Amino acid sequence: MVLGATGCGPAPGQSDGPTGGTRQDGDTPYLSDALLTAPLEPPALSLVAGARREPLRRIMVDWSARGGPVTGPPRHVDWPAARLTGTTRRVTMEFGTAQLPSRVVLYRYPGTGADGIPDEDAGTETICGYSTPAASCSRTGGGDRPAQVDVALDVEAGGYWVVHAAWPVLVGRSSTEQVPVVSASWVVRVDQMEGRHADQRDEVAVPGDP
Repeated sequence: MVLGATGCGPAPGQSDGPTGGTRQDGDTPYLSDALLTAPLEPPALSLVAGARREPLRRIMVDWSARGGPVTGPPRHVDWPAARLTGTTRRVTMEFGTAQLPSRVVLYRYPGTGADGIPDEDAGTETICGYSTPAASCSRTGGGDRPAQVDVALDVEAGGYWVVHAAWPVLVGRSSTEQVPVVSASWVVRVDQMEGRHADQRDEVAVPGDP
């Protein structure tokens, strides 16, 4: 179950291969340790489309290697909803940090149980490669702007998204020490609405907006 102890366990496979990511983490470009090391605190994550943004809900975190919180897995999951309007084909998720994660995995599910937890067997897994704009999931960053994940919408993959991200802790250690890692998982339900003309601007409509 993806919402188990690590939030990034095995799930039924969907990997983009050479155009959309890889199951190795070696595609991250060379950047200084200061840009790749984990932030001091777990960052927020928001889904952005047009001028609107919807915060994802963090459901698990292990920031112990940075002296931070450790929580999860939850027994019940409440999913914040992002209602996409227009003819949106891709959306961006933006971290509240410029530190580039070494690994981002997107899990998508068609539904959940009464406890809000999805069935692992019904889901797909996509490894988000670095800077591959045509891929179904791609991560970008480099220190001069917030780290981001760009995702192509796929109705068949399901609208319940779990995003897992991990960062190495590269500061305050000797060159011979094993590199510790911190990680967190966030959830959002993506609802794509129909009925707007293609030339109208895509945006995120928060439930309850007029």
